Amino acid sequence: MSEARPKRMPREPTRDNGIRTEASPVEPVDTAPKTATATIALETTAAAETMAEAPAAATGTAEKITATVDALWADPWAAWAESQSALARGFEALATEATGMTRSGITAAADAAKAMLAAKTLVEAIEINAAYARRSFDAAIGGTAKLSEIGVKAATDASRPLINRLGETWNSLRAH
Repeated sequence: MSEARPKRMPREPTRDNGIRTEASPVEPVDTAPKTATATIALETTAAAETMAEAPAAATGTAEKITATVDALWADPWAAWAESQSALARGFEALATEATGMTRSGITAAADAAKAMLAAKTLVEAIEINAAYARRSFDAAIGGTAKLSEIGVKAATDASRPLINRLGETWNSLRAH
C-alpha cells in the first residue's frame, strides 16, 4: 500500500538570481570578558600598561608600589586557603550542632511517646503533649540562636584573612 503524501507548497518566486551583489554587514565581535576574573585581569593588564607609560619620575614610585603589593601578595592563595579552612571549620561546627539538635529532638520525641503510652487519662495525655511541645519549641529557639552564632562566627573567621590582606595592601599603598 502506498501512503498518500501531501503536495508541497509551491515556492514563492524570488526577484534575484541568488547572487548577492552587496556585502552583508558583519556583526561586531564582543571582546568584553565574560567573567569577573577576566574583567579583573583585563583591568590589571590595563593598569600595568598605564604604569609602564608613566613618566620617569612617577615610574620609581610605581615600582615601589608594585614591589610592595607583590611582597604582600607573594602567595595570593595563602589568604584564600586560610579563609577556606576557617569556613570548613565553621561548617563542621554547624553540622555537629545540627546533629546534636536532631539527636536531642529524637530523644525528646521518644520520651514523650513513652509517656503518652503510659498516660491513663485524656487530661494527662494533653499535659504530656503540651510539655513536649513547649520543650520542643524552646529547643528549636535555642538551637536556632546557637546555629546563628556559629554561622556569624564562621563568616567572620572566613573573611578575616582576606580583609586583613586587603587592609595591609591598602595601608602600604596609602603610605606610598
